Amino acid sequence: SLQMLRDRVRPLFYTRMRLGEFDPPAMNPYSALDLSVVQSPEHRNLSLEAAVKSFVLLKNVRGTLPLRAQDLPGKRLAVVGPFADNPRVLFGDYAPVPEPRYIYTPRRGLETLLANVSFAAGCQEPRCQQYSQAEVVGAAGAADVVVVCLGTG
Repeated sequence: SLQMLRDRVRPLFYTRMRLGEFDPPAMNPYSALDLSVVQSPEHRNLSLEAAVKSFVLLKNVRGTLPLRAQDLPGKRLAVVGPFADNPRVLFGDYAPVPEPRYIYTPRRGLETLLANVSFAAGCQEPRCQQYSQAEVVGAAGAADVVVVCLGTG
């Protein structure tokens, strides 16, 4: 029901509002930081540590995860979703001028592991107002592993 939907999204949007996601860019204190600060070795190491420590796996019945690089050559991977190969949405408001050499989208990262990777965004923007089910099914249909990349965009 509409009321149930509202009850489910209220905590998410309350948190997003408290984090300032909907504030005007001029109110964002981080917008004044330049790349020498954002891309410093200290920040890059902290980002890597946070990413490694924050991953949550809810269910791993067949032991599929973590994906191991040595197991991937010859495997067919499908990377699908609007966040799979879109650096802009991965950075959000935190990097006004992302440094391309440091950007590894899920698609780019998995392609470096010698796996046979197929890709389908399914839609052009994270809001997915024009979703292509056929595109996603085409990429995922013959895959051994499907990595779905979604978010709140």
